[in-house]
Amino acid sequence: MKKLMTLGLLATTFAFADGAPQSEIASLMHAPVSSIPEAEPVKASYGYVSLGLGPFPIPAPLLGVGGRFQDGHHGFDASFQFFTIGSAFTIAKENFNYLHYFKPNLASQFYVGGGIGVTEILHRRGGVQAYLSPQVILGKQYTNKDGDVRFFQAQIDPVFLHLNHLNKKHHGRVGTFPAVVLSYGICF
Repeated sequence: MKKLMTLGLLATTFAFADGAPQSEIASLMHAPVSSIPEAEPVKASYGYVSLGLGPFPIPAPLLGVGGRFQDGHHGFDASFQFFTIGSAFTIAKENFNYLHYFKPNLASQFYVGGGIGVTEILHRRGGVQAYLSPQVILGKQYTNKDGDVRFFQAQIDPVFLHLNHLNKKHHGRVGTFPAVVLSYGICF
């Protein structure tokens, strides 16, 4: 019986709450207004230089330059990487990748992506081989304590398709090993 009377009092309080000052019970029943400001959508673009190792299984110092654009969960990255293996050959690589940011936040965010890479191998004794490959990107981008944007990234090229039409021996062959590049990016 006491529960029924309490429910009746609550209903009466809500019925007359519009014209009268709110009671404590009525004020408790209203949804609280959040004092936390709503997060701004993440929109950013950067140029960057990257330092790394790769492509594994041939670990070599690698230098890259590129640009990155982000709008919320979606991003685009284009870069040019190159490295030299002693007196044997130089590799140049152009990358074009879509990036997906799981929880967009400039302070710290993980991303995955995919795209296409074009790799040119320039042999010291002459000759050029060109390859086209799909690629997968895994990375973490963050802002350091000084407010500078940085990222760690793994770039995986699972297969290579030979594009050199002049070399009949390799025309149309698919490469037999995946190449992995690990890099650290400094955005500006």
